[in-house]
Amino acid sequence: MQIKCLLAYYDDGQKTTAGTNDYALITDFNTSQDIIELKGTAADYTLGFSPSNSLAGTALFLNQPACEVDELIAIVQGDADLSLSANYFTFASFG
Repeated sequence: MQIKCLLAYYDDGQKTTAGTNDYALITDFNTSQDIIELKGTAADYTLGFSPSNSLAGTALFLNQPACEVDELIAIVQGDADLSLSANYFTFASFG
């Protein structure tokens, strides 16, 4: 069985690193006005703490089980209470 890894625009191409030098920085996200669209489903992503000491906010990681280290896609500054099931995240199918 072959496991397929998801690909993301902000991927540093290194399987052993989380891509902390190559990600989107979202500085003015408003949960009542803005939408973040992602490929796949909510299960393909994880929200966590920002890995940067200088950037407070929520980190968005692309899950890469059995393929590589989860990839940092974005840091949403200033908002620490985001949820992948909320309506400000939408998901598009692959293709």
